[in-house]
Amino acid sequence: MNKQGTQVWGSASLQAQPIVIDKNNNRLSFKVDATEYEVAIPEGTYVTKKEYFTSNLIVPLNGALENAGAPVVAKLGGVHMDKHMNVLVLEHHDSSAPHTIDSFGGSAKELVWGNTEHTTDQYGSE
Repeated sequence: MNKQGTQVWGSASLQAQPIVIDKNNNRLSFKVDATEYEVAIPEGTYVTKKEYFTSNLIVPLNGALENAGAPVVAKLGGVHMDKHMNVLVLEHHDSSAPHTIDSFGGSAKELVWGNTEHTTDQYGSE
């Protein structure tokens, strides 16, 4: 079994409608082990297709995370909260120890993150 880094799962449904990011709603901030990071999501319209488990938000968001020096990667996750939906997942690069990823904020928070739905440690347990 491959180890994974600590993951946090958002609650905002990415496939509810296309997400339009512009200069007024492109900032996502969070802390990793008490270090704050802020990323600027590139402007554009992002579409997530639940039936294909794809989102064109993930690649540009990963570029923004890398540019900010954040030690996490963005992934698409599937959750079931009254109905199945796709949400944003951030996973720490380091799978050798647990990490804290929290304090989400910024103008894009409600669009792409919502609230933290759950967190898993490096072994995938909650």
